[in-house]
Amino acid sequence: MSIETEYVQISKNRKIPVITFFIILVNVIVFIYMDNIADSDGFVEKYSNIPQLTMTGDYWRLLSNFFIHSAMWHLTANMLMLLWAGFECERVYGRERTLALYLLSGIGATLFSAIYHIDSLMPFEGNFLFWRPSILMSLGASGAIMGILAANLVMLIAVENHPYRGEKSFSSTVGVIALTLLYGLKTGVDNISHLGGLLSGGDCWNYLLLC
Repeated sequence: MSIETEYVQISKNRKIPVITFFIILVNVIVFIYMDNIADSDGFVEKYSNIPQLTMTGDYWRLLSNFFIHSAMWHLTANMLMLLWAGFECERVYGRERTLALYLLSGIGATLFSAIYHIDSLMPFEGNFLFWRPSILMSLGASGAIMGILAANLVMLIAVENHPYRGEKSFSSTVGVIALTLLYGLKTGVDNISHLGGLLSGGDCWNYLLLC
């Protein structure tokens, strides 16, 4: 069975995106827990991606950082984007592959960021801006979600008999990716993580269909 034939058969089955809802639920539970413990700052420091620690033994950070969010707006924006992208991804790739894609893209995004930023410091946000530099901390699901968007986009481009290959679907996916990368140009946003997730997800799609 060709990739195109398998895709058409899978994509015609509109299933409830169980894995997408599950991932969203996990992110929400983690945020509620973090928001209600006394040492929420310590929780973020322990589980976010701090390159100097991620690459020198704190390997749980490769996974944990993309399940935590800094604020309600951060969580809400990412979960809405995941709901939209995850629905199409799960319909196309199935539940197991969608979960694998989310995890692999998130880990890939973290590795890209950690390797790129391992010698980086960021300014301390206070009165002594240039006197007290602090280490960079990266967190949030956007890198993993970029991987899902990339996999969706590659499928839209690669499969000629794509039943949902309309201009609207293609332009929407490209638009969300572009807006995310543009937003990532702001100070304090880890755009390397976005790029890492994008490349990881785009690279994974073919392997996931063949497995």
